[in-house]
Amino acid sequence: MLFLGCIRLAAGLMAMSRETGESEQRPALNMYSLPVKFVLTACAATVAETVTFPFDLTKTRLQIQGESVPHHFRGSKTVKPYRGMIQTAAGIVKEEGLFKLWQGVTPAICRHIDTLPFIYDVY
Repeated sequence: MLFLGCIRLAAGLMAMSRETGESEQRPALNMYSLPVKFVLTACAATVAETVTFPFDLTKTRLQIQGESVPHHFRGSKTVKPYRGMIQTAAGIVKEEGLFKLWQGVTPAICRHIDTLPFIYDVY
């Protein structure tokens, strides 16, 4: 839903910028105003974070699984560590549910959107 809202907002801002005739007066490199660029960049960051977040979560689970298993259980057959990204993701879905793959994506998206003005200043 957030993604569709971003697309609608960006399309509306682009249409408003074209209706005012601003795009004909600018060179091709500066076709959109700064707020439109900001919204489009925020939408791109939202999509990128939403798509890649399950991979980051499974990577983190793989990294910390060795720390969470006590040393005396490491040789035991009862503790089955995850092996590989696909098995980890499938285990998360099976044990916790599909939407747990995206638990915590909102703060990650907010972090990207908060850093956008600084990125524009640097570049």
